[in-house]
Amino acid sequence: RLEAFKYVPLWYFTIEGLADAAKIVPSKHARYDHNLSFTEFLYAKNMFLTHIEHAKWPATVVDAFNWFFYNLETHVLRQEEEDGERILLHYMSRVWANWHDSPPTERFNITLINENLMHSIAHELHSRELGRGMAR
Repeated sequence: RLEAFKYVPLWYFTIEGLADAAKIVPSKHARYDHNLSFTEFLYAKNMFLTHIEHAKWPATVVDAFNWFFYNLETHVLRQEEEDGERILLHYMSRVWANWHDSPPTERFNITLINENLMHSIAHELHSRELGRGMAR
């Protein structure tokens, strides 16, 4: 899947995921990208970057993903600790999947952080929390 630029959940690049990846069938332990801890994300993105270099992805794409992850890792929302990191992980999950799902000729510049989308995701997550609180 990786050699064909197909979407591979970042979980498969975590310590747990790499141990499970040797199996031929998808892991029952796999988690959505936005359900990783930020620490797991940091490890997984480094492993992903290493794997795509070994898979001979074009240097421009490797560089774009490197900047995408750097921009998330250094985003001002990180200062909001868990809440900010949760928003960043949801953003990463959505943008990452959209990039992989786009036809190659329509792939967008993943390095640019869409602050409007980030704000929309933050609002969506906060609304969900409020809804859960009211349902209690």
